[in-house]
Amino acid sequence: MVDPVAVIPAGVTRVVFKQMVEGDFRKIEAQSNDADTGGGARDLRFSPFEEFAKIFSIIFPTLRKEKRKRNGVATDVDVFVGRLHWTEGGKEVSKEVTFEPPTDARPNEGRIPVVHTYPPLNNPPATNQGKMVLLLIQRNDGTVWPAFTTEASLKSGEWEPMVAASVLRSLSAKRPVNQVARGYIDLVTGQEYSDAD
Repeated sequence: MVDPVAVIPAGVTRVVFKQMVEGDFRKIEAQSNDADTGGGARDLRFSPFEEFAKIFSIIFPTLRKEKRKRNGVATDVDVFVGRLHWTEGGKEVSKEVTFEPPTDARPNEGRIPVVHTYPPLNNPPATNQGKMVLLLIQRNDGTVWPAFTTEASLKSGEWEPMVAASVLRSLSAKRPVNQVARGYIDLVTGQEYSDAD
């Protein structure tokens, strides 16, 4: 797993973040979803879709048509395509990743499907240092690196202040029990979004 302290301060352009909860960890371990209604989707979901599509269109910059069922009919949908990067045995590797539009069942949620197939995502660190957050970190060469961090680490003072402040504000916001902290920071334009806004 990428050390987030090593990659955040220098050469980072954008950060997408999502608080990870038990249901997310079951997805990345390829276990069932929380509901007992079947399915067991292995998606990481980001809502509202229209807001997150803005940032995913930049970090996953290729637009591709894919067939997906909508209202029971195979339909062309626009999918944002990029690559996730990580290191294995000291060597950089990458794999194609997509951010897809909402399904009929979840009309406001964009998603990264089959998250259990990405090695840096399917082995999160064990921690007791507060809430855990997944970061998708885009470097200035355009590459996107996933990393996990904790609330305690974000409070350590070792993070880029704009990133830490945005994520911590979102983590501390009051929200319905079925919602998690999520948002993004564009360090190039200064634009940011958080569900706490």
